[in-house]
Amino acid sequence: MEAALRNKTFVDKLCVLDIAPRPYPKFASNSASAGVILAMQKLNLDKIQKRQDAYNLLDVPNETLRKFALTNLVREKDENGLQKWAWRCNLSGLAKDLEMISTYQYDENLTNDCESVFVVGGQSDFIDLPNDFRLFQKFFPNSKLEVFENAGHWVHGDEPERFAGVLE
Repeated sequence: MEAALRNKTFVDKLCVLDIAPRPYPKFASNSASAGVILAMQKLNLDKIQKRQDAYNLLDVPNETLRKFALTNLVREKDENGLQKWAWRCNLSGLAKDLEMISTYQYDENLTNDCESVFVVGGQSDFIDLPNDFRLFQKFFPNSKLEVFENAGHWVHGDEPERFAGVLE
């Protein structure tokens, strides 16, 4: 959202998934996402032989969250040319800066008229409808709302086919 607001020519269309342009002050210390990041950091990648090992060892009880986290697990070559498991995302950066990211305050004077869709999981506790959609519309006036009633915060994991349809 920030990139779209600060660089209007950079983004033609925008899809935002179950997060509002407002601070989430307790997110870094009390959220499933913070727990997933911690579990990913604790996973000893040297003990992983195959992806199923990671699935079995990653300490994330929610299956959807575990599968989503593991989309970031990739094989890459080390300095000796040998294959090893690694995290695709900047896990240490996320963990270090999660508090700053989650409490970010958007500049209320910025807007972008690009075509936007605000996708919300009906079972998610991240969004306060209709207040968060009104806030989203303040920043992105040319927006529409899509509520996936049976999805939680991880909308794209809970209803991947329907989500793919929104993106088309």
